[in-house]
Amino acid sequence: MTLLERARTAALPISPRGKQRKRKRAVDPGPGSAWQGAGTAVASVVTSLALVCLPVVVGWAATEEAGGWTDAVGVGLHAWLLGHFVDLEVHGQPLSLTPLLLAAVPFLTATAGARRVVGTSWAPALGFVIAYALSLFVLGSLTWTGLAGAEMHGTVIAAVLFPAAAYALACVRTGVTPWRRADHGGLGTHARGDRNRSEAPAGGPFSRSRNTVRVTLMRSAGPAALGVGFLMTSGTLVVLAGVGAALGRVGEVYTELGTGLVGAVLLSGAQLAALPNFAVWAVSFLAGPGISLGRDTMLDHASAEATVLPMVPVFAAVPEPGPLPSWLWLGSLVPVLVGAVVGWRATRTLPRLSAIGLKLRTALVAALLCAAAMGVLAVLANGGLGASMLQDIGAPMPSFALVLAVQLALGAVPGAFVTHWLGRRRR
Repeated sequence: MTLLERARTAALPISPRGKQRKRKRAVDPGPGSAWQGAGTAVASVVTSLALVCLPVVVGWAATEEAGGWTDAVGVGLHAWLLGHFVDLEVHGQPLSLTPLLLAAVPFLTATAGARRVVGTSWAPALGFVIAYALSLFVLGSLTWTGLAGAEMHGTVIAAVLFPAAAYALACVRTGVTPWRRADHGGLGTHARGDRNRSEAPAGGPFSRSRNTVRVTLMRSAGPAALGVGFLMTSGTLVVLAGVGAALGRVGEVYTELGTGLVGAVLLSGAQLAALPNFAVWAVSFLAGPGISLGRDTMLDHASAEATVLPMVPVFAAVPEPGPLPSWLWLGSLVPVLVGAVVGWRATRTLPRLSAIGLKLRTALVAALLCAAAMGVLAVLANGGLGASMLQDIGAPMPSFALVLAVQLALGAVPGAFVTHWLGRRRR
């Protein structure tokens, strides 16, 4: 292997066993057309709307004392709009808390549709975003039921950002981007793992620095995603443990609501769709910033100050107002341990003989990416379930992201250093 070949392959992520990861080279899909993007967007809207409305219509059919079918479809339509982070107004009360699993249905459907039309020009991208935005705006303007209404300013924002994010993710997954063209061959594709650009003449210090940043981010993305998975798993376990400890109070809320069997199943499904929201809030509780349960009310390691809670069964797991056990501060060690795992995994993506500075930098970037991803999830998971006291529920931002970044870094740097030291000892 020549020195040039070694330099070209050194930028590729290395698996823990030292083998190069093989990536499939993207095939040039052609420029595409705006009409293809528009048609795919409309199909994605119809598909996701049907997926969201189906459980509501089935529940309507199974309920004896139900209204007309238009009411059931209207409820499904507003649930679909809520899944696009559109603020609703239910019986005069604002509703801005979007269950993340509900949002995943239209987002993944839109992403899957966009993957079929991504091209090397902006035409399919513009067609997809404009058609999706118009469809969402038209559906948001409809009033099929008197139960709820959508706020139009939120609809306009979601109509643009939602399809744009789905199309961008499709471009990343397929490796075809209209905004970045290859340097050789005249193709407008940018294949993931395509290293032909390294053969081009160097573009100066700025070009080399940009390449270093890009490679560092690529190496850190996997460990950061692993850290997000561990944090979300930890938060989910905390939520399940809390619900299990307060199972009696949770059952009492179901009884007071008098939903019946079908209503209880639908309500449980709605809470299950919001499980990622609860998991993000639980991570904030573990990290230390706590959980905001409304205006001037907090749940943290020191005490629980919640006095007014929504009539949702899962909120019965919130402890009674008053001081909490002093040992709960040990929950702050969970993000530190996850950071150590992130640092270990980031170090394993590099060759064993790499410099310690490179390993520490990769581990630190991975920790910061993990904290940034959790911060984005917190922004999406937060919301309100009513006016005044219940209009601000979730992880306090930006304190949650900042504290989590520090804790992950405190674990990632020692984790990377220890992994480097153990690797040198085994030489």
